[in-house]
Amino acid sequence: MQNNEELNKSAWNSEVIKHNYWTKAVSQEQIERAKNKDLTLPFLITKPMKQEWVNELGNKLLLAAAGGGQQAPLLSAYGKDVTLIDISDLQLKQDEYVKQRDKLSFKIIQGSISDPLPFEANSFDGVINPVSINFIKSPLPFYKEVHRVLKIGGAFITAFANPALYMF
Repeated sequence: MQNNEELNKSAWNSEVIKHNYWTKAVSQEQIERAKNKDLTLPFLITKPMKQEWVNELGNKLLLAAAGGGQQAPLLSAYGKDVTLIDISDLQLKQDEYVKQRDKLSFKIIQGSISDPLPFEANSFDGVINPVSINFIKSPLPFYKEVHRVLKIGGAFITAFANPALYMF
């Protein structure tokens, strides 16, 4: 029997193969706009994250469970110091593809946000967690880890899917 992390990884790898919207790498045009400080950051299906919010996050950012070739490359192109952690190897391949294609610099780590985060305390100015908290067994340990790795005064932005989305 697979545990939650194995199911999660398998499910997101499957979504990459199906070309789910959240697994499609951003275009070179989007990267160029970000380099020119015109950032449209995919965060929710109907709305990108406001550029003002990104500016308020500080420079050193952790993107938690945000693989797929979108947020990390765009934020790196925008000039942020980005570290990405995600459980899906195929999602992370999308990020690696954009990183190489557009000669970007950001860190990529394969890991689960259900586990203790592999970073020192007070390491990040901001943490971004797109809609992914729904896919872990318990969010409380993750929230404690976010608190631990954030610098004092740091910012945390997360998104949730309404559970009604999953009702029949």
